[in-house]
Amino acid sequence: MFNYLFSQNLSLEKKIEFIHKQIFQIGHAYEDIYSFLNKTDELLKNVFSIQTSFVILTEYLENPIVFGKSPDWFTSSMAKIFYSKIKFNSEELKQLKNYFLSLNKTKYSSNNKLENNHQFNGMIKILNKLKNENYNLFYPIIFQNEIFGFYIAKVKKPLKNHDIYLMDILSISFALAIRNAIIRKENKNLRLQNKDFLNHNHEYIPSEIKPMIIYLENNEYIIASPQMKHIINNIQKLKNIHFPILITGETGTGKEFIARYFHHINKPEKPFIAINCTSIPESLWESELFGYKKGAFTDAKSDKKGLIEEANDGTLFFDEIGEIPLEIQVKLLRLIQEKKFRPIGSTKEIDIKCNFIFATNKNLIDKIQNNEFREDLYYRISTIHFHIPPLRERKEDIIILIEHFIKKHNDLFKKNIHLDNEVYEFLLNSEINPWKGNIRELENYIIKIIFEANTNYITIESLNKIESKKVSSNNFINEIEKTAEELLGLASGMQIDFEKMIKKISKKIITEALERCNGNKTRAAQLLGISRGKLNYQIKELDIQYKSKD
Repeated sequence: MFNYLFSQNLSLEKKIEFIHKQIFQIGHAYEDIYSFLNKTDELLKNVFSIQTSFVILTEYLENPIVFGKSPDWFTSSMAKIFYSKIKFNSEELKQLKNYFLSLNKTKYSSNNKLENNHQFNGMIKILNKLKNENYNLFYPIIFQNEIFGFYIAKVKKPLKNHDIYLMDILSISFALAIRNAIIRKENKNLRLQNKDFLNHNHEYIPSEIKPMIIYLENNEYIIASPQMKHIINNIQKLKNIHFPILITGETGTGKEFIARYFHHINKPEKPFIAINCTSIPESLWESELFGYKKGAFTDAKSDKKGLIEEANDGTLFFDEIGEIPLEIQVKLLRLIQEKKFRPIGSTKEIDIKCNFIFATNKNLIDKIQNNEFREDLYYRISTIHFHIPPLRERKEDIIILIEHFIKKHNDLFKKNIHLDNEVYEFLLNSEINPWKGNIRELENYIIKIIFEANTNYITIESLNKIESKKVSSNNFINEIEKTAEELLGLASGMQIDFEKMIKKISKKIITEALERCNGNKTRAAQLLGISRGKLNYQIKELDIQYKSKD
């Protein structure tokens, strides 16, 4: 049927009409990906008189799928070279497509810009080898600046311009089908994970509390309070709206999570650049932010992109914006207003297109009154303002987070801890537990309960025993402080041996961790937040004696 139709001198409109009908008969990629690929391959073979072909599908599973008859030497490791994690901008993608199409010609021209791109280097060697084996149809499947795959084939007759147009139409339908399949697969996983969470035996969660689970950058975030749900709902309304955003709230309330969530719903494939304003020395702010040209100052040996340029077309997140120097505030205000900047030593301005998000745990109005923050900058960055309430005001979140952290760290410590209802009430009492450190403090507290527990069921009585161990912890901290004071030679004013001081304190901390874990190095490493290999190195380096349990 196909061969008969395309052997006729049909008009381009008739061919397009026929292809559209066939596309709808192919089926859906989400129902059976391999059946979809097989039917698509059959259509392409007949439309373009193809002898043999294969497709490299890069946007479906963690590893690319190679479907069809590829050469014996074309291995899975070679397919990974074509993987879509290779990032190109829109101009490079255009050049990439033109380069592939030039390979379809008997004589093709090289593209030095692409060939010199290290990301493209491995791919070009494979393409040349395929070209030498008489493959003469090379087509990248690109849609909305994303690479979905590559179609490579041996064609009986060279493709004409209208054939490329037909291929473009087919590739858009193919890419949309694959994207639809990916979305359906992700939604199915989310439904299963939500079902698993909701079906779990939550001992203390009242029925009126309906948790919301957000999956973001391979992390799981759970919220249940009306305040946080309201913030999330408002952020969802900001899709494709590009005004500066200010996020305020105490340390540990989740300001960066809100920033990353906004980025995720707007430009998940674009860069998210976070700047900790407290960590950049005042003298380096301008070069870090704006970059510089070679020779701009003594140590400028080469051009350097600034953080602004790295965030172009993505999101620039200023954490603790209240700490930024006044001199830089002036330049930041101009950047936000004019959407352009000039690297140090450059005479050319660069246009910038990115979302600006700012966060602080300080009261910026107070800083304005103390002449520490510019009033005009404040009103510019607070166009849209989210205030995240402290955890102690979000009891629904406390309940859900307790459950979440127990499950998470039960798995880590291979325990099966459950809390008595009275323990939940104790943890929810804001007068006893104000959770000044918010989510981070709560998680650390749950880790301590699980780690110190001798039974699987925690009552108020057993919790009191764990609490009593704080005394020994405080004694240990006092001992560390005393050691530091002794080594500092504060009384005599003697010069100190810094390395000796650090080693002595490190030895005390590691020894204490090993004793608490009964000599179990794996658990001690987890408690210290270091790898087991690093712990072994420190034990040997500091000559720590202990009774090993593993």
